[in-house]
Amino acid sequence: MLNQLRFGRGVDNRRFKATGFRYGFTSREAVEKLAEHLRLHPIARGAQEPYRYEREVEEFLRWSPHVKGARQRDQAVALSPKDLTELQRLLAEGGERPAAPPEPRPEPPPEPEPAGLRAPVEHYDDLESEEIVTMLASLERGDLEALRDYEGGHASRDGVLSAIDSVLARRAAPSRG
Repeated sequence: MLNQLRFGRGVDNRRFKATGFRYGFTSREAVEKLAEHLRLHPIARGAQEPYRYEREVEEFLRWSPHVKGARQRDQAVALSPKDLTELQRLLAEGGERPAAPPEPRPEPPPEPEPAGLRAPVEHYDDLESEEIVTMLASLERGDLEALRDYEGGHASRDGVLSAIDSVLARRAAPSRG
């Protein structure tokens, strides 16, 4: 049949039509659809591939000043005393009486971490459990033990603690070979 189509011969399709078969496309439309499929298939196939984690990209997106996270969007903007005075002046000109300026509250200094409870990994508190588990294999035994103490005293996530214990147990077991 393919040779018949290639060399311009028609195919008798009366039997197909008599049995109730309905063609969805003419020959020309069928060839156009095939060409479109072959052109779009590599693009559509790429969209079906699962997400591949790349640590460098994730680090860039997490710490880039140009990428704003949900935490930054949700935080309220604090006005400086100069801005507050200007706002009150503008409200007074509009005929409304401004409220007395609130006393600026000094922020309490952050509590210093005890020397033994510092996380051995930079930005540890911002990492998700899965990210921590993936980096455990790259840490030394001392760092793993310090990380376990820190995690137990802070977030105390069961999945992270068991993963740390597992890595420590594997390293402590004598290697067979």
